[in-house]
Amino acid sequence: MWTVKFWMSAGERAAKTVAQTLTAALTAGGVGLLSVGWKQALVTAGLAGVASVLSSVASARVGDSSSPSLVTGDSR
Repeated sequence: MWTVKFWMSAGERAAKTVAQTLTAALTAGGVGLLSVGWKQALVTAGLAGVASVLSSVASARVGDSSSPSLVTGDSR
């Protein structure tokens, strides 16, 4: 958890989560499934990003300590 690799991977995961959540919220708002404005969508996406980072930190002691993944070893 104390490596640059860990934080780069965790940051990438969080950025992807934010993008996916923002896309989902705005799409749901655009097609009328939910009443979601930009502010609500951004807040929701930001919270999802924070949850992603916390999940990465929580899983640091489970798998490879230099990776935010729960998977151990080479997954190829």
